[in-house]
Amino acid sequence: MKKTLLLAILISTRLLSAQTIEQIEKANHLYEEKKWEEASEAFNKLAEINPTKGDYLYKLATSLRKQNKYEASLEAYKESLGVGYKKGRCIYFIASNNARLGNKQEALKWIKKGLKTPKSIYYSDLKKEQFEALRDMDDFRALYPVVKDEATRSEGWNTDIDLYKTAFETIHFDLYRKISKADWEQNIADIKKNVEVLTDDEIVTKIMQLTAKVGDGHTFVRPPLQGSNKLHFYPIQLYQFKEGVYVTAINEKYKEVVGGELTHIDNTPVSTVLDKFKSALSVDNEMGYKENAYLIMLSEVLHNLKVTKQKTQVSFRFKKENGEEVTLNIEALDFNPALWNSVLSSDKELPLYRSNPAKYFWFKHINDANAIYLQLNINFSMPDKDIEEFYDEVFAYIETNNIERLILDIRNCPGGNSFNNKPLLEHILKSKHLNKKGNFYTVIGRKTFSAAMNLTTDLEQRTNTTFIGEPTGSSPNFVGETNFVELPYSKINVSISNAYWQRSVSWDKRHWIAPDIYIEPSFEAYKNNEDPVLDFILERFKKN
Repeated sequence: MKKTLLLAILISTRLLSAQTIEQIEKANHLYEEKKWEEASEAFNKLAEINPTKGDYLYKLATSLRKQNKYEASLEAYKESLGVGYKKGRCIYFIASNNARLGNKQEALKWIKKGLKTPKSIYYSDLKKEQFEALRDMDDFRALYPVVKDEATRSEGWNTDIDLYKTAFETIHFDLYRKISKADWEQNIADIKKNVEVLTDDEIVTKIMQLTAKVGDGHTFVRPPLQGSNKLHFYPIQLYQFKEGVYVTAINEKYKEVVGGELTHIDNTPVSTVLDKFKSALSVDNEMGYKENAYLIMLSEVLHNLKVTKQKTQVSFRFKKENGEEVTLNIEALDFNPALWNSVLSSDKELPLYRSNPAKYFWFKHINDANAIYLQLNINFSMPDKDIEEFYDEVFAYIETNNIERLILDIRNCPGGNSFNNKPLLEHILKSKHLNKKGNFYTVIGRKTFSAAMNLTTDLEQRTNTTFIGEPTGSSPNFVGETNFVELPYSKINVSISNAYWQRSVSWDKRHWIAPDIYIEPSFEAYKNNEDPVLDFILERFKKN
């Protein structure tokens, strides 16, 4: 009897599974075809069979919303949220549905949750039509104020600073992680108290300095380079090498000092300038200051930090390669990369790491070493090439041509999409001959940040790569998500990070991932179009 009952249960379970697979395929097809009424019925049945599957609940909610059945959709989104599926989007649509149903207080409650939740509600969403009915609420206007055409300068700045404060306190992942609440509030109060006596660029500088105190590289002020509050830029491109700060490009008018070392600005040693400028730079670690050294050319910020006597015309002292010192009075201009039209050059061909800066990703077969050099400059798909498809092509080439070694160069990669790391990791882990010490090198550096930082941590934990270059520009675990809020009167854009990326164990407090082999960028190598990092790797390949 027991055996018969067990057999009946097994048969019925198998039938149920087979029916469910058919139902899943049918439901997904209806959803893709945007047959919302039929899709909602199909996903409702699936959700009854398996209420633990967030995908069914979310697609049920969306199918109902597309039919303007906001009440039923609302409940389905809450069920999806209850199992933790698509948290950000669920919160967005719960807020939106409540707003459409006239549940203003409930909508506002979910808006506040969404602003704090990654990939959910952004400040720009508050302008959307579905939230129009909330604009008569004082609490909503406190989140996003109404802009008045007749506002005075003082009213505009005070409104912007109030929004800045509210947005940070609403959005940031952990606002008081690096700055105390008392210090935060005192800084806000000081800026507001002095709006009438401060110039616009002084207020911008103070906002940059306060934002930097929050202490993470994804939370920053985008320097305003257009509009009424634009800052000006001395037309000099700088890079901090181990020998000092050098001019890698400059406006044609001052071409005599391209390749020279910048030693002083208005008689202040450049090392002192770099230290002073740190107060206005948002970074994750000391490598971030090196990466952002070029920003010391923001003229008004230099002046407001008491480095220069005038705002837009300054004396610069350079040391040329022959030892000659040159002093030039240089005028700040509207920012435009085209101004850097005199570039340091060499008769030698550019090294691989500098040869394709505009390409998101590319690879080259180095025949002599039987190695693939793969450079990732930005961790996104290109308009004409999907990144996963690119990795498929690279590793198909590796397999077809019996490639033994891999050089992955992410020293110039400031980020992108961390979810693009998975296909690359999967390919590396499948390639047993590549994924072993001595055969796989990863080049990292000060610019390795955000999604590229996550890739570095993944590689450290899951592969047998050898890191070479400089320490990364961020840490294995970091606060990070670019999330812009535009201040309505000044038009200043501030990114306020609301996410925490933990790729390592919670007690991993390293400031960066350090290279196994440390090779600091040198001006000597740069001017001669050399790459000591790649030279080292290729020499090791020869020896092995």
